[in-house]
Amino acid sequence: MPTFFRKLSCAPLITALWFLFTTVPAAVAGGPVQIQDHYYNATLFVAATANTVWPPIGVGSVSEYESVYGQLAGAGTDHGHAAARLFFANGGQTLYVIDPQGTTPGDFADALAASLDLPVDLVALPGAACCIASPDDHASIMATLIEHVDASPNRFGLADAPLDSNRDALLAYRSLLSSEHAALYAPWLVLPGNDATVPPASAVAGVISRIDRQEGIFTTPAGSGAQLAEPPETELERAFTNTEHDLLNPAGINLLRELGNPLAIHVWGARTMSSSITRRYVAVARFLRHLEFSMTRSLAWISESSPGDINPAIVEILLDDYLHGYFLQGAFAGATQHEAYFVSCSSEPPVLACLVGVAMLLPSEFEIIRLDLPYRDGLFASRFETK
Repeated sequence: MPTFFRKLSCAPLITALWFLFTTVPAAVAGGPVQIQDHYYNATLFVAATANTVWPPIGVGSVSEYESVYGQLAGAGTDHGHAAARLFFANGGQTLYVIDPQGTTPGDFADALAASLDLPVDLVALPGAACCIASPDDHASIMATLIEHVDASPNRFGLADAPLDSNRDALLAYRSLLSSEHAALYAPWLVLPGNDATVPPASAVAGVISRIDRQEGIFTTPAGSGAQLAEPPETELERAFTNTEHDLLNPAGINLLRELGNPLAIHVWGARTMSSSITRRYVAVARFLRHLEFSMTRSLAWISESSPGDINPAIVEILLDDYLHGYFLQGAFAGATQHEAYFVSCSSEPPVLACLVGVAMLLPSEFEIIRLDLPYRDGLFASRFETK
């Protein structure tokens, strides 16, 4: 039984009906009542393409990629096509591509800025492979990715370490970057056939897309379930030992490793580039941002209402019902709803303020999301209120 009706069932029927029809504002009654997930399961790559395509078109296979974006001549130089091969082979669903029209950090920053209207959740820059000769230049391009996702309300960045980086080089490179909305991956992959080397984030994006669909966005995209599926002949550009992994992983460097019997390549790390204890895990950082984005977007109708139109208890019920769905999926720690999450809303003009607490599976602590949902003309009123 949905939470809304579970709560009302305790009251007499007449009281329940009166409560429903006298406190739900017209904006709710005539619009979307339920809070819904705002998630696209789509990825953006920034890489050079043979065809100039604007606006970018979402494609769902390598053949569609070739039809829309084409193929660049020259073995090993079409980083976008090679990345698309790995993305779709490993479960990627939808891919958009933007050509940066150059190789400078500014070119990549401009491409990312132009992507703001695209419905994507993951972002990677396989085109940065153009600058593998200079780790500093490569890091400058990855910094544009971090700046972009940090400013986004819903996107997560998948950054690549430079080609042929050993342990010390990876630690030095990692020290140049920091973000709770991005993760760093190494080493590169070697595709069969033309022996093209491909940045790992393209394959990781496919794995994450697959795990999101099959198990949920709150699932850790690493470990035995994060195996690279196709093509089986793909190789690692460099192998790392258990000792190296134990040093690099806590530093926020996620390795792809060949493990198991028979041997297979797995994503063997899921740490962000954050020093925060609670935001150091990819699944936690992505899920919290997903929840905040979905709740904020779903409650956008509040901006068409005045404070007197909104009963905060109704919004609490809507939020509770949304979170209860994730509780049933096992997305939170805690054996009961009260242990798993809480919601508290109050009218604080010019906004409706809601505190949402969720007990994350890792590190099994409550994380607080504050939603400040502006009323109609709230911005105008806040500028001219009496000081």
